[in-house]
Amino acid sequence: MITKQWSKKYDNGYFLVLLKNAEKRQVLENSFISHWTILEHIFTLHNKSWLSDEQIRNLSSVEKISFLLVKYALKSEVSKSDKKKVSKLAGVRNRLVHFGRFPDKESEENAVTVIRLTEFIVAKILGLLPSNVFITIERLERFLNSSSK
Repeated sequence: MITKQWSKKYDNGYFLVLLKNAEKRQVLENSFISHWTILEHIFTLHNKSWLSDEQIRNLSSVEKISFLLVKYALKSEVSKSDKKKVSKLAGVRNRLVHFGRFPDKESEENAVTVIRLTEFIVAKILGLLPSNVFITIERLERFLNSSSK
């Protein structure tokens, strides 16, 4: 049940409109960008009361995603090593936006991880117990613990 407090906190749930479109059958590149946008939007919802629009825009995606990982109990804390990995994801996002394709198969797999993380976070926001059918936590751990190239 959506309360007035929830509605205010989550800006009437606009991210759910974004999610509805992001979850439609489409190429992975579009889905990844849409889910990344949702994550940044959720970060903004949590921080717009004390950060200006400019501060939010200027904050790195790494910090935003790291905040959400802790906020939604996907990680108890985000280490420097974890941030380097998240930075790698941000790099994939930037490359994708500018060049239109994933550079390699690993990037595609990491994009799926971002999509699953978004779904997990949205489930938590809605007060649901996120399913682990897509092994989201394990994917995240595998990604964060994989060796960098």
